[in-house]
Amino acid sequence: MAFSVLLMAANLHIYDKNIRYILVTSAWLGVWLVSLSFISSGQVITHLSLGALLICCAGVSYKESFCFSLMIVKINPLLLCVFYYGVVFSKPIITAIFAIVSALITAYMAYKKLRMPLHYDLGDRSKYQH
Repeated sequence: MAFSVLLMAANLHIYDKNIRYILVTSAWLGVWLVSLSFISSGQVITHLSLGALLICCAGVSYKESFCFSLMIVKINPLLLCVFYYGVVFSKPIITAIFAIVSALITAYMAYKKLRMPLHYDLGDRSKYQH
């Protein structure tokens, strides 16, 4: 998961550089914490790494909801928050349900994105903040 979130953050195109910075930094922080969790034995670092990676996933999902104008995609960040709650507080039923629903919404979003022409996805490059 860490590698896929890192790839997603590396190819992120958001107009506002502050939001882009938050999402990319959370992805890098999540990857760093995952590598740190390999040498530590506690679950705290593992939970923090998952939280940082989910921040990036939720932000990208919210961003893509504006690209597709799909109301259902806007709830995906909330689903990821409840999923994270289930993981941290050891609620396996909640975790499984919200992970599956979020995965289905993300798969639907990916399907719609694959069908979109590339020039629609990039938008107006003159509005990007560098």
